[in-house]
Amino acid sequence: DQILCISFYWYNFMPLSRGTAACGYIVLVAMFLAVGIKLNVSVPTKFMVDWQAILRPTTEQFIAQLKPWMYPGRVAADMEQFNSLPSVDETFPNIRSMLEALNCGDI
Repeated sequence: DQILCISFYWYNFMPLSRGTAACGYIVLVAMFLAVGIKLNVSVPTKFMVDWQAILRPTTEQFIAQLKPWMYPGRVAADMEQFNSLPSVDETFPNIRSMLEALNCGDI
C-alpha cells in the first residue's frame, strides 16, 4: 500500500512538476520490483491510473481502485536475473559516461 500511496502523491503533483503519467507508472512498477514483487498484470482497458489518483480525494480511495486488478497479479520476482548484469560502477565509471548515456551520445 505504501508504494501506491507514493504513486498517489506523484500523480497529484505531476501537473506542477511537468511529469507524465507514464513516468509515474514506470516508477510504481520499479518500486514493486525493488522490493522483489513483479506485477504480472496490465492496466485494464480504458483505465487511467493517473486520473484515478487525481479524481480521488484520499490515498485510501485511490488504493481501493487499484487493488482489485493490481494485487492479484503480484508475484515474487526472480532477482537472480539481475545478479548477472554488470554493476553501474563498471558500466559508467565516471559522471561524464553517465551524462553521455543520458544524452544518447557524446557531450
